[in-house]
Amino acid sequence: MAERIPINAFDMSCIMHQSPGLWARPEDQSVRYKDLRYWTELAQLLERGKFDSLFIADVLGVYDTYQGSADASIRRAMQIPVHDPVVPVSAMAAVTEKLGFGITVSATYEQPYALARRFGTLDHLTDGRIAWNIVTSYLDGAARNLGMDRQMSHDDRYDLAAEVVDVCYQLWEGSWEEDAVVEDREAQIYADPEKVHGIDHQGRFFSVPGISMVEPSPQRTPVIWQAGTSPAGRAFAARNAEAVFTVAPTTATLRTYVEDIRRTLEGSQAHWVQLHGYPTPSFVEAVKSIAIAANAPSAYPRKPLPKDIVPPLTEPLIMRQSMERVVLHARQEFDSDAGGRQ
Repeated sequence: MAERIPINAFDMSCIMHQSPGLWARPEDQSVRYKDLRYWTELAQLLERGKFDSLFIADVLGVYDTYQGSADASIRRAMQIPVHDPVVPVSAMAAVTEKLGFGITVSATYEQPYALARRFGTLDHLTDGRIAWNIVTSYLDGAARNLGMDRQMSHDDRYDLAAEVVDVCYQLWEGSWEEDAVVEDREAQIYADPEKVHGIDHQGRFFSVPGISMVEPSPQRTPVIWQAGTSPAGRAFAARNAEAVFTVAPTTATLRTYVEDIRRTLEGSQAHWVQLHGYPTPSFVEAVKSIAIAANAPSAYPRKPLPKDIVPPLTEPLIMRQSMERVVLHARQEFDSDAGGRQ
């Protein structure tokens, strides 16, 4: 039997995700991103289309290097304004039965105790259909607006992410025993305190002594996705991820990346199973960038964009120059760890 390929939709809680200018077309509905019905209708459409999940990207900073300001990003809706991707998920889950939801949340700017509660809650409300796409962020603007002078170094961000994930694992998997919840109405005992434990975590970045605020959810630990292709990102994926988000311009580039992930996985397998007892990642979900020529034949007839809607070349420059600034500030540590953004 042929291996089944999971099919995931890719979106972001904003007007312009990866298609500059299309929001101006009269049939485009992305300006409805702030309407909850937009998201519930999208979820229902994807489920009817037999999609496996909806992957939602996010960003915590603004592209503000083009011409020295964020004006161009604001003017063209270049991932600004953008909403919190977590908020509409429970509503989408309420109108679907099988569709999964992969949510991008940066480990760099989260307290793991609160984060574990958030994903535990979502796992309950979605009946086990939630995934966490772990990113470490790459924009200085995010750091400046979240209490830092500039973002942490690349390796420090991954060290931080490793501890965030470890604390979450302990809260999800080790705090409440499987039979801690008894729901004994006659004795008026909901849970047995002898089977609920503090995790007593003391680490480099966090001190978390207490118990999880959320009782065991259907998955306990959400499906873990990871977006990052640097050596540190690949090692992090091998230790944690069940699916890896990547973008490759060619099949050959993608093959090299996948083979390296597999080699890294083989080298870390014993360490991973010994520490956490979780199964190792079983597949890599690859998202390829495919360019289709404007005059290429298509089964779906397309109308040409009106000249007044075709976006000027400033849009790709806005994002490119933001990335170039990252390179200039940290050339030795820069990598393509921007899958899912943030």
